[in-house]
Amino acid sequence: KIKGFEVGAQVPFTFLPGALDGFGVLGNFTYLDLGDVVVTQGQPAIPISGASTRSYNIAGYYEKAGFGIRASYNYRNGFVNDPISTFGDGDYQRSYGQLDISASYDLNRMITLNADVTNATNAKIYNDTAVGLLRGVVDNGRRVTAGVRVRF
Repeated sequence: KIKGFEVGAQVPFTFLPGALDGFGVLGNFTYLDLGDVVVTQGQPAIPISGASTRSYNIAGYYEKAGFGIRASYNYRNGFVNDPISTFGDGDYQRSYGQLDISASYDLNRMITLNADVTNATNAKIYNDTAVGLLRGVVDNGRRVTAGVRVRF
């Protein structure tokens, strides 16, 4: 059984005066109480793969008069990819966090310009063995995209 809880909130700062009332924050936090599970009958219980005990997302934004910008940070603590792995030494992912930024501007009712930076801090994913030896590094890099959206 997996037990846990999640809390989240979105707070627009509409109480701020004038142009500042477009600011806001949103976020959530998740906690999971993970037990080990028997995968093969007669074998010992092993950790549940792919599940973090703690994760959170937090974002700050501004949206007003056709302009919007958002910065969000997503985090999850380390977790088990495969407790046994190919060589029996396990595959454990370290804690990972990523910052993403997006912006948009409505030129008019029909045309919107947008830009996104994914993984702005160029964070890398590290995986270790059960004894803490580095198994691998995934470098997805920083990605920048821009576009135009047209509504008909």
